[in-house]
Amino acid sequence: MSLDDDTLRSIAAKGDAQYSFGASLVLELRQAWEQIKDYSDERLDEMLTSQAGMYTDAVLDAASMELYQRRSPLLIDKINNLPMSEIREMAKGDNGYYDGYVRAARDIVYPRTQK
Repeated sequence: MSLDDDTLRSIAAKGDAQYSFGASLVLELRQAWEQIKDYSDERLDEMLTSQAGMYTDAVLDAASMELYQRRSPLLIDKINNLPMSEIREMAKGDNGYYDGYVRAARDIVYPRTQK
């Protein structure tokens, strides 16, 4: 079930700490995605590399997820060109990499079988 923005705002405003934080995070990521959803792959990649300090973590996380959702060759090539030890570390997801990078690394480390 997906919650609309008004419901999330209500939860964030009056919910307990755990739900309030989660609702606020979802709202922040949605707003970030709205800002970048129409950017080219090249622009998103540039944001994540040379211009990372200019954006919030939510915007950068949304940019990485947009590249992942698009199955962008820029993201896939970037991950594939890393040493396997770093890809495995990235796939753990607990080391500060943006979510799109983590998911792309997991696709490499834990490939799904085609049926």
